Amino acid sequence: MDSGSYATEEQPWDSTDAGNAQKFTLASPPGSVLAWWQLTVFVLLLFAWACHGAETSNIRKATQFSLSGDYVIGGLFSVHSKVLDLQDEAWQGPPSCTSFDAANYRLLLAMRFAIEQINNSSHLLPNITLGYEIHDICSDNLVAMRSALLFATAQPSGELGVEIRCNYTEHMPRVLAVIGPGSSEICIVLARIFSFFAIPQVSYSASNEILSDRARFPSFFRTIPSDKSQVYAIVQLVNHFRWNWVAALGTDDEYGRKGIESLTEMVLTTDVCIAYQAFLPVRLSKTESHQRLSMIVDGLLHSRVNVTVVFASETHLAPLIEALIERSVTEKVWIASADWSTAASIASITNISSLGNVIGFAFKSGKIDGFEEYVEHTLADRDSEVSDASLSGATDAQRCSECDSLTLTNISIFLDSNLFRKTFSTYTAVYTIAYALHRLLHCKTNSLHCDKEAQIYPWQLLVELAKVNITIGSQPVYFSKDGDLPVGYDLIMWDWRGRSHVPSFRVVGRYDAAQNSLQVNGDGIRWFTGSDEAPPSNCSQKCQPGQMKRVKEYNSCCYECESCPAGFFQNISDDPHRCTTCPTHQWSDEKSTECRDRTLEYPSWADAASILVAILTSLGLLLTAAIAVIFIWNRHTPAVHSAGCLPSLLMLFSLTCVCCSFYFFIGEPSLLQCRIRQPLFSGSFAICLSVLLSKSLKVSSMSLPRTCLCGTSYMYVSVLMNLCIQVGLCFSWYFWNPPVVVQNPNISASTLLVECQEGSLTGFGLLIVHNGLLAITCFMLNFMGRSPGKTYPTTRNITFSMLIYFIAWAFFIPVHVTSNGKNVPFFQVGSGLISVFGVLVAYFTPRCYIIMCRPELNVHLYFQSFRQETLSHPGDTSSADPGPKE
Repeated sequence: MDSGSYATEEQPWDSTDAGNAQKFTLASPPGSVLAWWQLTVFVLLLFAWACHGAETSNIRKATQFSLSGDYVIGGLFSVHSKVLDLQDEAWQGPPSCTSFDAANYRLLLAMRFAIEQINNSSHLLPNITLGYEIHDICSDNLVAMRSALLFATAQPSGELGVEIRCNYTEHMPRVLAVIGPGSSEICIVLARIFSFFAIPQVSYSASNEILSDRARFPSFFRTIPSDKSQVYAIVQLVNHFRWNWVAALGTDDEYGRKGIESLTEMVLTTDVCIAYQAFLPVRLSKTESHQRLSMIVDGLLHSRVNVTVVFASETHLAPLIEALIERSVTEKVWIASADWSTAASIASITNISSLGNVIGFAFKSGKIDGFEEYVEHTLADRDSEVSDASLSGATDAQRCSECDSLTLTNISIFLDSNLFRKTFSTYTAVYTIAYALHRLLHCKTNSLHCDKEAQIYPWQLLVELAKVNITIGSQPVYFSKDGDLPVGYDLIMWDWRGRSHVPSFRVVGRYDAAQNSLQVNGDGIRWFTGSDEAPPSNCSQKCQPGQMKRVKEYNSCCYECESCPAGFFQNISDDPHRCTTCPTHQWSDEKSTECRDRTLEYPSWADAASILVAILTSLGLLLTAAIAVIFIWNRHTPAVHSAGCLPSLLMLFSLTCVCCSFYFFIGEPSLLQCRIRQPLFSGSFAICLSVLLSKSLKVSSMSLPRTCLCGTSYMYVSVLMNLCIQVGLCFSWYFWNPPVVVQNPNISASTLLVECQEGSLTGFGLLIVHNGLLAITCFMLNFMGRSPGKTYPTTRNITFSMLIYFIAWAFFIPVHVTSNGKNVPFFQVGSGLISVFGVLVAYFTPRCYIIMCRPELNVHLYFQSFRQETLSHPGDTSSADPGPKE
C-alpha cells in the first residue's frame, strides 16, 4: 500500500501490514467513512502534540491509579463531577477537579477488585498479570479526550505522541482495552477515537442507543442494555398502570435528549401523551440553573400531570429534587431511568419521600463475593491506599485527597448490595476483557499456562470480545450484534417502610429485553395513596363502555366522552374510537357496546285487532251465506225477482271473495299473500260494483227509449269489461314494480316490521280509483236518475250502499297515506268490511226482511213499480211472470 494514502480496508484494524509512514497525505476516496475518521483523529492528534511539548510529565499526572502488568487495561471514571478553571489550565497540565463522587469511586474500586481477583486466579489467565491505568475524567469531555489520547500513545514509549500511519493494525497503544466511561455524551466522543485505533471499549453505564451503531462505533461494547430497551420498558410500564398523561424530563446532554426523543417517538403508536417536556440545565451558572429549574417546576404544576419520566444522571438531578421539595410538590409518581433509579445520593436527600412514589428500571445485578470486604480493607489500610493513589513514574505524584479521607462511615451508604448494579456492570466489563484475552492467549487451565510470548493487538482482542458468552454472578453475559448486553432490567420501587431517611430499593418486576415483555408484581407495590390501585394520571377521565372520545383541541389524550346514541354501538374489539351503526336487523339502546337482534313484528293472529277482524270477517261470510240461502230458497218470490236472482248471487259471491281476501292481511306476510290479496280484494269489489252499475242503468233508462244496455246481457258485459280493466291494471302494476315482503326498520328501534310493500303506489291507487269511479257512477245514476214522484226500492238501496262505501274509503285514503306500523293493513280491511256490510245491510237486508218477516209485502203490488220497470225489457223473462211459479 502506498504510504501516502489512507488504507481502504473496511476495518481500521485489518491485519495487513501497511508499514510505517512518517508523511500524512489526504488522498481518500470521496464519501469514505474511514477517511472522515482519519481526518477527525488527525485533528485530535494535532491537539495531542499541542499538549505534548514540554508538559509530558504533567499530562501523565492525569493518572489517578496505576498497576503494571503484562497487559494493561485503561479505566475512565468520573471520580469528581466538576472541573475548576479548565479554560486557564487547559494546555498546562491536568485540571483541578472538585465535587467528589463516592458512588463513582466505588466503580473504580470494582475495577481494581476485579483485576486483582483475576490476577489471583489460577483458572483465568494463569501466569498472566493484568495491570490497570485509571484516570479521573471529572465528567468533562475535554479532560476525557486528554486521557483517551494518552491511552492511544504507543507502548513502550518514553515520549507522548501517536505515529501517523495509514494502517494501525500493528499499533500497540498504551492500554489493550478501556473500561468506561459511564456518560453517554463522553462515550460518543471517545468511542470515535478508540474505534479508529481498534481499541476495545467496554462501558458500564453509557446507554445511549446511538452507541449501538456498529458502523460508527465498531469497537464499543457495554455491559448494560441500550436506552432503546429502557424506553420500551418505560412505555410498557406506563401502559400497565393505564397512565396516558405524563411529563418527560431529561438532562440537557446526549443521554437526556436522546431518551426524551425516543420516548416521544414511541408513544406516538400508543394512547400515551407527553403533556410537558423539559431539559435540566447542565452547563449553566447557578443563577441561570435556578431560574430554569423554577420554570420546569411551574410547567409540571401547570400541566396537571401525576406521573413524570426522568432521564437524568444523579449529579444533575439533585438540584431539581431540591427545587421540587422547596416548592412543596407532593404525591406524584416519578419514573426513574436506570442512571438514578438506585442512586443513594438522591435517595438520601432530606424530605424526598414527600414527593410521592419513585419507581424505575435498574440494571441487572449479580453477587460480587468479597467486594465489600475488599473496600473495607482498602479504606482501613491507609498506607496501601497512599501507595496505590500515587502515580508510578511521575516526578510529582498527584493523589486523590478525597480518596484518602474516605472512611467506612461516609461510604457505607454506597455499600448496600442493592446498589451493586453499575458496580456489577463494571466488574462484568473487566471479566469480559479477561475472558476474551484468555481465549486469545490460548490459555490452558489444566497446565496453568498461557502463551505469554504472543503479540496481541487490540483489534485481535476486539474480535474475541464479540464472542464472549459466560456467566458471572448467576447472570448470563454475552453481547448482541450491536455490542449491547440484552439482559433487560429490574423494576425498582423506593420503599420507606421501616426506614426514616434512605429508602430500600425493592424489586417489584422484571423486563426481558429479548422478549420485550414486562412483568409487574402488583402485590409488592405500595402507593402513596395507601391503596393498591395506582394513582391516575389522565387528562380526561376514562370513558365508560358505550362512549366514544371527542378529542378537544390537538391533544388526543384530552377528550370529552359522548354516549353512542340509540341504534349505534361501540365496537370495543375492532374500532373503539367511534360509534358504529348497528346492522339493519339489529338495534341498541343509548350507550351500548353491542347490538341485539330486533323482534319481528306483524299483524299476529293473537293480536286484538286481528281477532276482531277475523270475527267481523267470519260474521260477514255467515251473513253472505245466509242471504244466499234465503235468495236461493225464495228465488221465485217477487222480492227476489225484483232484485234479480242470478245478479244477486254473483254479488254475494264477489262479496264472499272480498271477505276471504281479508285473511291475507293477517299473520306474517309471505310473497304469495302479498301478491294475492290486493287483486282478490279489488277485483271482487269490481264485480259487485259492476252488477250494481247494471242495475243503476236500468233505473236511469226507464225514461229512455228501449235499448240493449238495460238487459241482463249488458250486466255480464259490464262485469267482464270491468274485471278485464282490473286485470290489466294489476298486470301493469306487477310487471313494473310488484309487491314484495320487506322488513321495515323505521317503525321502532327494537323491532322490524314485516310488511307487504305495495311496490308502486300508482298501481295500487289505480285499482282503488277504478272501483271508486264505479261507485260514483252507480250513485249518480241512482240519485240523479230517479223520476219525480216515483219510488224505486232498488234505487234507494243502491244509493245508501254507495254512501256507506264513500264514507269508508274517504276515511281510508288519508289514514293509509299518513300512517305506518303493523296496524296499517287493518285500515284497508276496516274500510273493506264497512263496504261489504254496507252492501249486505243496505241492499240485501231489506229484501230478506220482507221475505222472512213481512211475507204480506212480498207481493207483486209492492214491487209493481219495479215490475213495470222490468216489464219494459223482454230480455228478463222472469220479471214478466204475473206471479209465483209455485
